[in-house]
Amino acid sequence: MLPYIFFFSLVITGCSALEPSYGVQDGFLEYFAAVHPEKPFNCLCGNVSIMGHQVNDDYCDCPDGSDEPGTSACTNDRLEVNLPKKWKFRCKNIGFKQQEIPHNQINDGLCDCCDGSDEYSDIIACPNVCAETQEIEEKKRLENERVREAGMREKEKMMEQVRKNREDDKVQLENEIMELERVRKSIEEKSVKLVPFEEKKGQRKGAT
Repeated sequence: MLPYIFFFSLVITGCSALEPSYGVQDGFLEYFAAVHPEKPFNCLCGNVSIMGHQVNDDYCDCPDGSDEPGTSACTNDRLEVNLPKKWKFRCKNIGFKQQEIPHNQINDGLCDCCDGSDEYSDIIACPNVCAETQEIEEKKRLENERVREAGMREKEKMMEQVRKNREDDKVQLENEIMELERVRKSIEEKSVKLVPFEEKKGQRKGAT
């Protein structure tokens, strides 16, 4: 039991050195920047206050877990914690793309942040791979952009073919209408010529 207690105290001591704003998302930075160790800290839920030195001490004090932005203390399944909406751990990733992860991934022995800022308990040494990660993501972005542009060009070609087909169909329809009109007029002209012939034919029958 004693070794366990000693180990637990080491973890608490190590985590208590975290600054209050460690792991805080950009939208809450101003709020946590004002935290003072010897002054009250109001939990984000608004109905509970604790002392500033209790923020990021690896012990869950606030009912919404807002006092532990940089630890996994409030993710224990045995705790009834109603975390703020979209509440996540903000990786440092200085100079690189912003990255946020769930708090239960902090100090879990896996390198989630590209700079390793989620693993500070010495369980594992995470190398800073932000530059490599950014390079890979940029290559993927350029490839996706190339594929998208190729798709857009192909779509435009298809649309152009559709427009051409419609224009061809329109010309063909107009030609067919003109042909029908020509045939109609021809029939009318022939009908007009047949009238005198029918009249003469009737007159001959009457004479006989």
